Formats: sequence, structure tokens, C-alpha cells
Amino acid sequence: MLLKFKQWLHHLLNPHCQECQELYDERLEKETECKSCQNYKYQLELNNRMTRDLVNALIESRIQSPVTDWAAPKEEDSFDAKLPEAVTNFRRPWKIKQRHLEQEARERAKLTRKFQEDNERAKIDPKQSAEIEKLEQELGVVNSTE
Repeated sequence: MLLKFKQWLHHLLNPHCQECQELYDERLEKETECKSCQNYKYQLELNNRMTRDLVNALIESRIQSPVTDWAAPKEEDSFDAKLPEAVTNFRRPWKIKQRHLEQEARERAKLTRKFQEDNERAKIDPKQSAEIEKLEQELGVVNSTE
């Protein structure tokens, strides 16, 4: 009790004392920092650390790889150029929407047709398969699929 009275009197006579101000600041920091603030600070620190690590990894990978790897992909390689654009605006008139849907259907059909043609080209003719079987018999190769 006497200690509190002494502190009160000291504060009354010297309100801006450096020691009192430091004690007050320390006490205020302890009182205002709750568990959620600590969690947020921890999460922020963790996020900053992960971001820094990712940026460093990107920088290191760019330094190690040659510049030719960064070249833009060819138009043939880009898959996005072949896919039709999705219709997302629902406030368009039906005629415009119908036109877009028909265009998408034509492009899908074209891709499907191309895929089927590629598969047909990859198939072996019956004549070629007979020749392959003859050669296998002559060489004494056992067919693993039989």
C-alpha cells in the first residue's frame, strides 16, 4: 500500500518522468497484446518467410537455367489458343449467345475430327501387320501380346 502511494505521489509531482513513461509503455504493451494478436503476428511472420523463400527459389532457378528456357512457347505448343472462349456473360441477347455456342461446337468438332484422324493414321494396316508377323516368325521373335 505504501509503495502504491509513493508511486502515485511520484507520478503527481513528476508526470513526465522517463522511468515512469517506460514502465507505462511496457505495461501497455503487455496489456494490449492478446492471443489473437499474437496469432496474427505469427501468421504474418510465417507468410512473409514463405514468400521470401519462394522469391529466393525463383531467383535461384532463373540464375541456374539458361535464357533460352524462358523463350515464349510456340503457337503450336500453346493449348489455350486451340480452346474456345467460354461464354460467361448471361446478359447477351440470345442470337449472340447462340452464335458463340455454335462457334464453340464447330471448334470442338474440328478438334475431335483432328484427334480421330491422328488416331487413324497411327493404326497399322492389315497388310503391314501380316508383314510384321512374317518377319517376327522369320527372326524367331516371340510376340509378347499373344
